[in-house]
Amino acid sequence: MKERRTPKHVGSYNKNLVLEVLMKQGPKSRAELSRITKLTKTAITEIIEELLSKNFIVELGRVNTRRGRRPIKLAINPDLLVLALDLSGIYIKGAIVNPMGNILKIYSIKMKNIEDLLKLIQELYEPFKDKIIAISASIPGLLELSSGRVILSTSLNWKDVNLREIINKIFPLPFYMQKDTNAGILAENWYGEGRNYRNFFYLLLSKGIGLGIYLNDRVLDGYDGIIGEIGHTIIEIDGKDCWCGKKGCLETVASIPIIIENYDKSSDINEILENAIRGEKIESLDKALKYLGISLANVIQIFPPQAVCVSGNLSLEGLKYITEKIKEYILSKIFPQLRTKIVFYPSNLGENSLILGATVLGFINYFNK
Repeated sequence: MKERRTPKHVGSYNKNLVLEVLMKQGPKSRAELSRITKLTKTAITEIIEELLSKNFIVELGRVNTRRGRRPIKLAINPDLLVLALDLSGIYIKGAIVNPMGNILKIYSIKMKNIEDLLKLIQELYEPFKDKIIAISASIPGLLELSSGRVILSTSLNWKDVNLREIINKIFPLPFYMQKDTNAGILAENWYGEGRNYRNFFYLLLSKGIGLGIYLNDRVLDGYDGIIGEIGHTIIEIDGKDCWCGKKGCLETVASIPIIIENYDKSSDINEILENAIRGEKIESLDKALKYLGISLANVIQIFPPQAVCVSGNLSLEGLKYITEKIKEYILSKIFPQLRTKIVFYPSNLGENSLILGATVLGFINYFNK
């Protein structure tokens, strides 16, 4: 049975709408907020009073205008900070980030165990502990969001790790986490080109391959937190063994570690991509991009998006190359009427996109408390 939207739910929705506008678009006056959100001036006044009392927002002062009363601009309190974590790469990262998406401090380490992660958090926490409102993390793998448990992450070599419990034993702050692809969607939607679309795919290339799905202005979570596992769709019948227990998964032929392994184990992926851009024929890369394109084409046929964003801890030139190659394979495999309608683009948020996604996650959940 669908839950009826009560006045409490409506009030919460309206409050979040105002906060979202201030975070995405920057300082606004009360009149501007009323116009953008289509809420009445009375509703805006009540919401602003509540947000000011909670210290979520601040008044910046009056703005000069040609006539009439000078309006007061409002902004998210810049002293509120999130300690954001990206656990998706070979090196894990942590950062202190403000509501505008500015990174005040960032560290990166190669993690051998949980203690390394806690040390990273401690280094960032101490100088800013009076202003940090939450710790939030972008994590690869299968997650149980309600409990803060990482069910399985081969990238981190974790199985049944209650990360919230571990972190909260040391740091007395709210802890939030999200699947890395969904964190990437948040970053694109708030700070990147994804804000231009109501429906888009987010392809994340890292140790594994994940697909985030943004549908009708919301991130899809899937049943029991499982969504977008395109890396574990079968691409080769009776192919190589995959860590998930199946054979022939996309990750066994198209993940970054496999591309490197089949080319030169001493290379890194950006070096391989540079060689390909210069014209070198690289069989492992060509095969990977072909299978990535075919896999995405299959999903697009079922569920066409407005756009496909390609992201990963890669150079922008490398992402552009991958995007164009994947696009070539996709366009030859989908309906003709879709070929000119879907936009393909590389993320321009750079190597800290998942840090930004974790930041948005932290602020959203803190404001919803």
